[in-house]
Amino acid sequence: MKTITDLKVLIVDDSSYMHTFIGTILKREGIKHLYHAMNGEEGINIFNEVQPDVVFLDNIMPKTSGLEVLEIIRKSNKESKIIMTSSITSTRSIELSKELGANYYLVKPFIPDMIRTIFSRFFPNNVLVPAPI
Repeated sequence: MKTITDLKVLIVDDSSYMHTFIGTILKREGIKHLYHAMNGEEGINIFNEVQPDVVFLDNIMPKTSGLEVLEIIRKSNKESKIIMTSSITSTRSIELSKELGANYYLVKPFIPDMIRTIFSRFFPNNVLVPAPI
């Protein structure tokens, strides 16, 4: 069974701020295998190469949208946990993401504890705990 430190996490977002924000939280919690993609096409390529356990996937990106990436990923992989991230709060957007196979829809902006909560649901035996200050 994998521990939190063994997990591979891919962040697909066109915002370097989101890469830094999510990456910093995950590193503090012990995640060692972080991968980054700045657009959907790059995300698909890295996903196919690394087969991450968890993907943070921005909904709105240039060229290939997060929903398109989600649909492509789910055709070949049903196991990876996919967390859609977006500032779009419409019910339709959330429903469509879930229909296409997202495991969670995280509305931006969000606080670090939300990531801990999501990981505790996905991996109940390996809960992330707040790192000491």
